[in-house]
Amino acid sequence: MPTKILPFQYVTALICLSLLAFSCKKEKSLDTDADPAQARTLLNQAYGNGARQRADVYLPANRSSTTRVMVVLHGGSWIEGDKADINPYIPILQTSLPNTAIVNINYTLANGVAENRHPRQMEDITTVLSWIDAQATTWQVGNTRIMLGVSAGAHLAMLYAYAYSPSGRIKAVASLVGPTNFTDAFYINNPLFQNVALSYLGSTYATNPTLHQQASPALRVSATAPPTFMAYGAQDVLVPVSNATTLVNQLTTFGIPHRYELYPNEGHEFSTAAATDALGKWRQFVEVHAP
Repeated sequence: MPTKILPFQYVTALICLSLLAFSCKKEKSLDTDADPAQARTLLNQAYGNGARQRADVYLPANRSSTTRVMVVLHGGSWIEGDKADINPYIPILQTSLPNTAIVNINYTLANGVAENRHPRQMEDITTVLSWIDAQATTWQVGNTRIMLGVSAGAHLAMLYAYAYSPSGRIKAVASLVGPTNFTDAFYINNPLFQNVALSYLGSTYATNPTLHQQASPALRVSATAPPTFMAYGAQDVLVPVSNATTLVNQLTTFGIPHRYELYPNEGHEFSTAAATDALGKWRQFVEVHAP
């Protein structure tokens, strides 16, 4: 006669079997996830405790200690926008830079609250870079870091790379239509921009010109700035070409390697063709300066 199993024993046996099955399944999952030959996508990962400190991570197949990591920052005038805005460009970036892990991040939006103003966004970037370093072994990627931003995100990427990053930490930075000089007459005399500046910086140029200078990437370039790629539209009504040329002049003065692409028929939002072309040239730049 079969041994009778009491209800409590039966439940205990089921729990043990379930735990054993879960353990085996989990081990298999970890083995699969850890395979560097396989591409991985990790969505909405927390890189810090803040509500906006979230990132989408795209790890390429066949990654190794030579796989660089690129942090991508979305636009939105510092007061809006989301990492999802970059999603249409992820396949282009993956094709352009196949040996690059992509970390597409959200950052704190400047909503007028004092603690969310500049330099809070710089702190977010520091936090995400530390998080990437901590994950590098698990992800099986290397220690080369590059940054790319669009519009306000490009401003943040450049400002961090020039003024907040330890020398040599960021190997290359790319600006797609990013503002570079808040002291440009175009911005000083623009009431709409000055209103945005109140949210992002907490002041207009008239009340605190020094702060606007300090928040201008072109005015923070030094001999330790990383190689810089720039793509701008000649028809842009939000970021004047004068901002691009000011940055080019500063980079030239300090002997920083750079590449400037001006698209005659593009505005602030690039067409798919222009974006694809720019990102292809960004790849060429990266292969030379951040291999």
